[in-house]
Amino acid sequence: MLFYSLQSLYPLFLANCYVGDDPEQLGLSQMPLGVATIGGVTAGLVLPYLSKYIGTNWVLGLGVFECALFIALMAVPSVDQQSIAMGLSSAATFGIGTFAISSLVLVLTAI
Repeated sequence: MLFYSLQSLYPLFLANCYVGDDPEQLGLSQMPLGVATIGGVTAGLVLPYLSKYIGTNWVLGLGVFECALFIALMAVPSVDQQSIAMGLSSAATFGIGTFAISSLVLVLTAI
């Protein structure tokens, strides 16, 4: 649910706070979010193999903690700090990708 809410509200957040009505700049500003999501999904696919050593609870817990921390920190940047807002949202989507895919892989292997 966090993934879909961030993906649907992030363009509105960028348009209202930073970019304005320029659709090209809005699309370019969303690229770090997509790259971080792909990175989080990749990490989520690799981490179940590493969870044999560090445990699945730690993998899921760290993903949720990273997601909650960086989504809350997205309220901190001012109108002049677009790069900080983009960095925090990218880190949040990396956490979302990590715990969403990790939990999906764990559920599918448990069946």
